[in-house]
Amino acid sequence: MTMLKDLKQLAQDLRLALIDGDTAAASNYQNRLMGEVAAGLLQQDTEALLDLRAAVADLAPVADRYGDGKKGDRWRAVWELLHAICETSRPLEQMRLARPNQVSGQLLSLISNQPGITPGEMGTLTAKTDSHISNTLKTLMEQGLVHRIPKGRNGHYHLSAMGRDMLATSDSQAAPPGVNGEQFPHIDVSLPCHWLTPSVRPTFSIH
Repeated sequence: MTMLKDLKQLAQDLRLALIDGDTAAASNYQNRLMGEVAAGLLQQDTEALLDLRAAVADLAPVADRYGDGKKGDRWRAVWELLHAICETSRPLEQMRLARPNQVSGQLLSLISNQPGITPGEMGTLTAKTDSHISNTLKTLMEQGLVHRIPKGRNGHYHLSAMGRDMLATSDSQAAPPGVNGEQFPHIDVSLPCHWLTPSVRPTFSIH
């Protein structure tokens, strides 16, 4: 993995390329930074992931202002994923399953709110097919997040201790920080013209 100071430099190069409207350079820096993120996730290198979280923390507002499309959303999603992994020791797959934007996360919430709920009731509440619900519940059981209690012809589902833990962790994940001088001292927020005039670069410095 790249050293922290090099990650910071790479992130700053991306910021300045976005501000200058240098699409080719911005794409190059973005791809390199995304490659570092992918490598950190694959290796589950906690120290590297912490460094990456710090490096990308304030890319979203810069990309919102100067990038094309929804590039800020991309970096917000990256920060949220890195933050979630850095703040918990649970495996990545269990964390992914517990996220509220996943069907699996929705089922975990339903089971939490209605212990003993049946697959049919989950299908009705989520408007998902029986096979979709069945396959998702099977995955959740394989990951140890829920358990099934047979009762008559139906199975009634309850969260395991791990399932409750993962759901609580997912619900408590903080939104990425906004831009302010205290959190991001390399941005001179006292000069609003830096953010209003694309031709003028904000003042950055490497710490």
